Amino acid sequence: MNKVTDSPDKQALVDETRQDSSAVLSPLWYTVPGTLFIIFTAYTWIWPSFAGPSDLSGRLAFAIQCAFFALLPFVATSLTLVIRRVRDGVLDPLAGQDGRALRVHQLVTQNTLHHFVWFAVSGLAISTRLTANEMRILPILTGVFIAARFLYWWSFVSSGAVRRAPAGQITLTVNVGLFLATIAVFAIRGVA
Repeated sequence: MNKVTDSPDKQALVDETRQDSSAVLSPLWYTVPGTLFIIFTAYTWIWPSFAGPSDLSGRLAFAIQCAFFALLPFVATSLTLVIRRVRDGVLDPLAGQDGRALRVHQLVTQNTLHHFVWFAVSGLAISTRLTANEMRILPILTGVFIAARFLYWWSFVSSGAVRRAPAGQITLTVNVGLFLATIAVFAIRGVA
C-alpha cells in the first residue's frame, strides 16, 4: 500500500467526492440560468455604458487587470495552504501526513488554479476583439468568478463535495460561456 496515495484518509476523501450524480447535477436548473441572469442584468441594467479602452493595448491591459483580481481566490487558498502546513508541521506534501482539512485546501487550490487559467486566457483572448463598450463584460465576469470561487472554497471546507456543486457550476458557467463567446466573437469578427 502506497502511503501517499492509498492511505485510508485519502480513500475516504475520494469516496466522499464520488457522490450520486443526481445530487451533484440537481442544482443545474437554477445555477446556470441564475448565473446568466445575474451577468445579463449587470451588463444591461446595472452597468449599461462603459467607456473602456478602445485600442488593443488598452483592452489587453484592462483584461490583465481583471485577471489580476480574478487571481485573488487562488492567492487566498494558496496562502491558507501554506499557513496550515506550517502550523500543522506538515511541510513535506509527499510524506503522506496530510490531514483531511489540508487535502481539501490543496484540492480547492488546484481546482481554482485550473479555472483561473481558463478564465484568464479566455478573457485575454476575447479582449482583443471586443469594442470599448463591450469590455464592461470582463469586470462583471471577474466579480462573478471571484464570488463563485470563494463560495466553492467555503462550501467544500464546511459541507463537503455535494454542497460545492452549485459554486462549481457557477464557475463552469462563467468559463464555458466566456470560452464559447470568445469562439463566437472570433468567428464573427475574425482573428486579428
